[in-house]
Amino acid sequence: MTMFKISVLEQLKMCKRFFNNSISVLEEKDADFKPADGMMTVCEQTAHAAQSVEWFMRGMFSPQGFDFDFEKAEAEAQKVKTHTEALEWMNRALDEAMEKIEGCSESELLEPIPAGPMMKSEPRIGVIPALVDHTAHHRGSLVVYARLLGKTPNMPYGNM
Repeated sequence: MTMFKISVLEQLKMCKRFFNNSISVLEEKDADFKPADGMMTVCEQTAHAAQSVEWFMRGMFSPQGFDFDFEKAEAEAQKVKTHTEALEWMNRALDEAMEKIEGCSESELLEPIPAGPMMKSEPRIGVIPALVDHTAHHRGSLVVYARLLGKTPNMPYGNM
């Protein structure tokens, strides 16, 4: 495996580790917590982050590019009702992303994303920093939720 692919895979591994470290203080009883009306619950935040990992990966490889039917996506994410189920989805999505990257050649990863409103003509691999950043955004939101619940989240960069 090339250093290029090793580096990309390490970004995804760290994304998973940081997410899990940060939210490890959240429990099943916290699944329905949301700071205010109109905001996502703990469960919805995690499910949305998981779904977004899959969305980025599909858009990265789809000949049509990214699917912007966000209402459909939101309805799907809201079907998840437990923290455990949402967290399992998140871990599975990141594992599948790593598996997909491992199975690609370097030239496949450098092929351009199909023309469209997002990341058009950038190399496919350019999706990974966006995926990681989006996941970090929701990880940060969940850390705030944990603090509002009176919990002290773990540092994302610690050992788990």
